[in-house]
Amino acid sequence: NRGDAFFYKKEYENAIKDYSEAIKLKPEKVSYYNNRGLVFNNLGDYQKAIEDYEKAIELNPNYSLAYNNRGNAYYSLEDYDKAIEILTQALEYDDTNVDAMYFLGRCYQQKSDEDKAKEYYNKIINDYSTSARAGEAKRRLRELGE
Repeated sequence: NRGDAFFYKKEYENAIKDYSEAIKLKPEKVSYYNNRGLVFNNLGDYQKAIEDYEKAIELNPNYSLAYNNRGNAYYSLEDYDKAIEILTQALEYDDTNVDAMYFLGRCYQQKSDEDKAKEYYNKIINDYSTSARAGEAKRRLRELGE
């Protein structure tokens, strides 16, 4: 899909056009909604991003990535309780979703629930030490005094 190429080149308006056209051609394709949501997210239009993630979830209720992205959008809106609810669902569908774990930690850190935040950061470090988020989790733990 050209939308992916536009996305990676940060040509977001072109990416939106291509994903929208792809959706017209294949409205059942879950990844098109998720990917267009990522573009909206990068543009800071979190509400449109959430709408696309919700459509992806409607089409595939087990699509952990769309839950993760939807939770991240709520995190960006600083609605940490809603983000926690949704990111927890992401983990129910994929208990290895390290991004969901990381953002759960971030949400709890923002809510000043340091014990819960540490729990998620430590899980990433202990169980997924080679993941891209492991270094970030270590940095967050240092912020929390560990």
